[in-house]
Amino acid sequence: MENTEGVRSLIKKLGVLESLQTTDSDVANAVSFVSGTDKFYVVLNQTINVEEEREKMLKELEHQQGFLKSVEAKLNNERFVVNAKPEVVATEQKKQADALARIKILEESLAGLGVSETKNTEGAEADITGNFKMGEPSVAVLQLIESLESDQIEKTESTTDIDKFSEAICAFSNDFPNNKKAGYLLIGVKDNGHLSGLKATDELLKNIAQIRHNGQILPQPAMSVKCEKFEKGDVVIVKVEPAFLPPVRYKGKVWIRTGPTKATANETEEKILTEKRASSIKTFDVCPCFDSSIKEDLSIEIVKNTYLPLSIDAAILEANHRELKQQLASLRLYDLKYDCPTNAGILLFGLNPIYYIPGAYIQYIKTDSLDKNLEKVKVEKAFKGAMFDVLREVDNFIKNNIVSTRPDF
Repeated sequence: MENTEGVRSLIKKLGVLESLQTTDSDVANAVSFVSGTDKFYVVLNQTINVEEEREKMLKELEHQQGFLKSVEAKLNNERFVVNAKPEVVATEQKKQADALARIKILEESLAGLGVSETKNTEGAEADITGNFKMGEPSVAVLQLIESLESDQIEKTESTTDIDKFSEAICAFSNDFPNNKKAGYLLIGVKDNGHLSGLKATDELLKNIAQIRHNGQILPQPAMSVKCEKFEKGDVVIVKVEPAFLPPVRYKGKVWIRTGPTKATANETEEKILTEKRASSIKTFDVCPCFDSSIKEDLSIEIVKNTYLPLSIDAAILEANHRELKQQLASLRLYDLKYDCPTNAGILLFGLNPIYYIPGAYIQYIKTDSLDKNLEKVKVEKAFKGAMFDVLREVDNFIKNNIVSTRPDF
């Protein structure tokens, strides 16, 4: 945030704030939110619902992680990086850096939230089944450590066997049992659940984090690394999300978990993973357009007054009392899971589609010759905006400027 007196004065006035201060540390008993890469705290004279704040942060964290995946998918696409303009690639890299900064802030906020030990103990059992959230208190971690190894949990005392770590991460990514939940690699824990006395170092955490992007596991795994400290030793927790597009390979081999052990997949098992990949693939138009919103990025007026009446029978539309998000979702223009429009929604009704989808415009060029010589371009016009409007504009342009008719005699 720009820290000038004018900006501070404006924010105080708009927010009806008693005071506005900057800080480098967390503020206790305050409601927090993230804007851009800045974190804000609002101190209220009332009791804060910690569970409500935690759920809000977890939802935002999931959204940011999804957005980061979509950006990194572009940056990992060699054809996109080679063919896109440098400024477009730079924009995507900035989106990636901003998303990583927001995720870091949210994870730090979650780690700092205080939840009573009794409540955590009661909720820990559910977390073991795969819903354990990075950043929750150590009670849940202990429950995870004490549980038996399974197709979702692997323990190891080793701190140097990168091959072993990578095989486990690859296996959790493939999610062969189809749990649709995260898997956990616990480093610094013996098979019997006792801590090995590990003292985690920055180098160890860095080496484990680098597994994600060292090119040995493809497609790249979605994983996070966290260190929990206890009196009897540290535990490094690697949380691995199921891959959207299995099979995932480590050094060319497909690893899976069968109960408490891991192994390379045989032909039948690999076929099952390939079929799972085919069933989960979405076409570009129905994929969520992360970081967009229905209020700020869609032309609601066009949707309500023009598109829906043309797409849905008037009697059905009149009897339909669902909210707009659900109506758009039924037409595959909105993703309810990620709470954002789909790429089709942005392309058809977006206020500025090119912001989210570079190259989302129609360009007309007229030249004096058939060769690709830009110096011979006589007319150039770009049509930008919602496709619903752009197609009409293109149609009128063609009729008025391109199509020529013979006069009537």
